[in-house]
Amino acid sequence: MNCTNLIGRMTKNPELRYTSNNQPVASFNLAVNRPFKTNDGQQNADFIPCVIWGTKAVNVDKFCSKGSLVGVTGRLQSRSYENAQGQTVFVLELVCESIQFLDTKKNDNHVSNSLPQQQFNYDDQSVVNQSSNTYQQDYGNTLDIASDDLPF
Repeated sequence: MNCTNLIGRMTKNPELRYTSNNQPVASFNLAVNRPFKTNDGQQNADFIPCVIWGTKAVNVDKFCSKGSLVGVTGRLQSRSYENAQGQTVFVLELVCESIQFLDTKKNDNHVSNSLPQQQFNYDDQSVVNQSSNTYQQDYGNTLDIASDDLPF
């Protein structure tokens, strides 16, 4: 079984790229606090390289930046490649299958887009369906929302 769940903060802005067949992929490092402090009271962290593919990669680039708190679920993957100097480089990374934006911060115009009331998991359509059903019960079938109000 290869399943990993992490909650941590992004150490820098995600890097969105596209493969030769136009598949989006984003990479970022996640700082995850260790469950203990050192003898002098310092909190240590592990820095985990992460990769996410597809629409989720585009959403990560759109809604997250350095310092964003996210929860990820995925699998550990090891690979190796030969660098420009001819040395073999081994990489261990988390390939994310799902991500939750727990506290997003995008630096567009220095405005923080935090999501305090709702945690968005783009893999779980039940969150969207549940929200819309609750809204319909309270307010009816018409929505008076501008597209600027939507987080996606």
